[in-house]
Amino acid sequence: RYFDRITISGTSYSGTSSTQSPNGLYVAAGSSFTWYTDGSVTGGGFNICSGGTSSRAPTGAPAVAGYFQVTRSYPSSTTCYTTSSGTCVTDGSGNTGNNERC
Repeated sequence: RYFDRITISGTSYSGTSSTQSPNGLYVAAGSSFTWYTDGSVTGGGFNICSGGTSSRAPTGAPAVAGYFQVTRSYPSSTTCYTTSSGTCVTDGSGNTGNNERC
């Protein structure tokens, strides 16, 4: 496929339409995601933040903001990093590079 891709808890999202986006997705504590760019066109990247409670959260889900931990970042440790005291993760400002991963 020819788009950047993010996989969250085993479900992949890729493409250009809002239906191909995980926007507003509830992710349980302890879940993981991987992100990578393809080897073609570069563009703006991502900023993912925890939002605390959600109307999509299962009954009984904790009402606290989560914290992110970056476990791998390629090609450098600055490809992906946390911001806002760990409540957000980003690939930074500007365009992404080809074949980046975190």
